[in-house]
Amino acid sequence: MKTFYKTLLFLLLSAAVVNPVFAQHKYSQEEVQGLIENAPNAADYPQASAVILLHQKILTVHEDGSSTLDEHLLIKILKHRGKQKYGDQKRKYNAETDSIQVLRAVTYKFGGKVIAVEKKAINDITPLELTGASVYANVLEKVISFPALAPNVVMELKLRTVSKAPKEKSDRHYWGLVGFQTDDPILRKEFVLIVPKTIDATYAFLHKNVEPEETTFADRLVYNWRVEKSPQIISEPDMPPFEEIIPLLAFSSQKKWENVGAWLKGKFYKHITQGDSIRAQAQELTKAAKNRSEKIRNTFLFVAQKIRNVYLKLGLAGYEPHDADSVLANRYGDWRDKAVLLVALLKAAGIESYPAFVQTQPQKLIASVPMPKQFNAVYVAVPQKDGQWLWLNPFADYSRYPYFLGAQGNQALVLEPEKAVLKRVKQFSPDFNFSHNQMDFTLDTSGNVTTKIISKLNGFFDLRARRALKGKTPKELEQYFLETANQLGEGSTEISHKLSNLKDLVDSVVVEQTAKTPELGIVEGKMMIFHLPHVPFGFAHNPFFPSLEKRKFDFVMDSNVKVVVEGDVNYPQNYKAAFIPQAFTKKNAIGEWKIRFTDPGSGKIHYKYEYRFNKTWISLKNYSGFKQIFDAFQRPQNGLILLEKK
Repeated sequence: MKTFYKTLLFLLLSAAVVNPVFAQHKYSQEEVQGLIENAPNAADYPQASAVILLHQKILTVHEDGSSTLDEHLLIKILKHRGKQKYGDQKRKYNAETDSIQVLRAVTYKFGGKVIAVEKKAINDITPLELTGASVYANVLEKVISFPALAPNVVMELKLRTVSKAPKEKSDRHYWGLVGFQTDDPILRKEFVLIVPKTIDATYAFLHKNVEPEETTFADRLVYNWRVEKSPQIISEPDMPPFEEIIPLLAFSSQKKWENVGAWLKGKFYKHITQGDSIRAQAQELTKAAKNRSEKIRNTFLFVAQKIRNVYLKLGLAGYEPHDADSVLANRYGDWRDKAVLLVALLKAAGIESYPAFVQTQPQKLIASVPMPKQFNAVYVAVPQKDGQWLWLNPFADYSRYPYFLGAQGNQALVLEPEKAVLKRVKQFSPDFNFSHNQMDFTLDTSGNVTTKIISKLNGFFDLRARRALKGKTPKELEQYFLETANQLGEGSTEISHKLSNLKDLVDSVVVEQTAKTPELGIVEGKMMIFHLPHVPFGFAHNPFFPSLEKRKFDFVMDSNVKVVVEGDVNYPQNYKAAFIPQAFTKKNAIGEWKIRFTDPGSGKIHYKYEYRFNKTWISLKNYSGFKQIFDAFQRPQNGLILLEKK
């Protein structure tokens, strides 16, 4: 008997040495039952759709570069919307390198009944965004549909993702980003990283002081990060990305950005092929170009407009693109493939350009943890003679060349031939992101008003206009302009409208409309009251409004902007202006606001509203002052005109 126990002890210790996961705490069914029995109720979290009782991930990386990710998820549904949110658990993966095993998937009904997810409710499907893109057929989505979900029901999921060892030794690395807070409360979130001592981790934990528990098992290092009782994030309009506010772990086996860049270059440059089709296409695109700038523009517009965008998450299928010739033949591509095609075509045209890995969200680069996981898109950077850079977003098929929205001001990893360098992406100025609106009004003695509008849009507003109108049919456009005319006032009749060619990405968007509105000027005895209506085109307005009196998070806008609304109010000769708005001027580091009305007494009032935002990120400290100015600028009396009969 003693021999048996010695043997058992030896086997247990051996298992702990060979496989450190064995030594890590995995939650037993008794512990799961305890978490369920002590779970909070909807009254404890009245704004939450569910409460995450447990979310544990254990990532084990092996010497040969293979890895295993064990995930344990336990969620109590509090409201019916929680069923919609969590009922279908989805995990995308690369079937060529990864496999996902469902170890346990059950629903705990109120009263203790346990219902297992049926096999037919577990499926591997092609993600919707990859439909018609067969070269990415290796990317699948595993969907686990849980039965009998309702308030007070608990669901449990255990998954194991096994990643194969890479063929090349240079591919033996690991990295990741792990968030510890979301828009539902989390009682316990835990991430365990187990790695060989030979490929130790570089890591940083942001927005909360959390140090890992570190242990050693033979040739392995074990890091355990744990956060308990994370409150739910109550979303606010125009708040920062979650990655900028939640407790966030970043980890990587890489120590230097130069190494990350060298690895990415090895994946990318060999696919900048220069076959006959690439050379022929480049020749066709540039033969009518008068100079280098037109060559770049024509080549870019072809890739942006003629090569279909495939919104595959960067890194999900690796970082190596297909050959440029193949992308050209397929006529579609993800970030990697459209970038490699653009670089190849420019090269065939004699123009040097480089792939640039960027983050399109307003997120700061975690410089101390080098990894490509921090980027979500691939742009193309073209060096200019003046030392500046031209940044090209190959997915920008809805904005005037060379504008792009995402990544402005962020750091990008540019893969130059000799070295990879971090560079700051261009930030477009408010003067580029303009919305200029000429609105002229002609009033008759009965208060009927004819309005003529010309909106000239560029940059951010050009993009908004194309997104709103480009996909509409002629009939839908007719209906749209009927609606915008009616926004000027009840009973408005459209006289005409005109729209520039939205498929032309060289010129800015221009929208014109003329309409007539009965009794928009209200006649009361000797007085006529006229409130200037707003520009009826929603895309011509700044979409960011500081509506909340108090905020918990900073106020973040997608773009700096400049908006001008000006014109003439032509009124009958037998009237005179009795009241026009006072001048208004405010200026600070955030922006500038101006209102000016002039009445030379000749039956015409000229007005001009103008504001510009120089900054896109307004801190809580500055928000109150920003809102006060914004509200003062928007006051109704700033658009009120009183006319009096002579």
